[in-house]
Amino acid sequence: MKTDAGWQFSHRNPAETPADLGGLYLTDDLANRFQFEIPQGYVAPPHGFLLVWADNQASCNRTNDADLHVNFQLAGGGEQLGLFAPDGAQVDGFAFVAQTNDVSTGRFPDGAARFVSRNRGEGGRGGMRVVSAFHFPHPGGGVR
Repeated sequence: MKTDAGWQFSHRNPAETPADLGGLYLTDDLANRFQFEIPQGYVAPPHGFLLVWADNQASCNRTNDADLHVNFQLAGGGEQLGLFAPDGAQVDGFAFVAQTNDVSTGRFPDGAARFVSRNRGEGGRGGMRVVSAFHFPHPGGGVR
């Protein structure tokens, strides 16, 4: 089920093997490390992405739908995103500035520390605000 909440972010897996994200945590407040536990079965494919809907509709998660819905929404005026290990160690996290419709913000190139914004005609996602977020710096191809 897709929503029109207008916010998505993604997790990039640069490894040669799938990254099992079950048991990790996502948050829009870096001080709240355990805000949303990623359910078992959510995997970022090799050299691929897991799409996350920040629509406050975690009840929409289904085992037959690869997209993940979280129990929070993102603020257009800027906010934080964090990914945490089960022990609370930060895997990745950052703050982003005010967003606009039809402009995507993401790490460029994929996985880099630098963030850039792109308009819809430049490869951005039209009609929604997208933050292409997390990179898994995991040697050996696994998250843990």
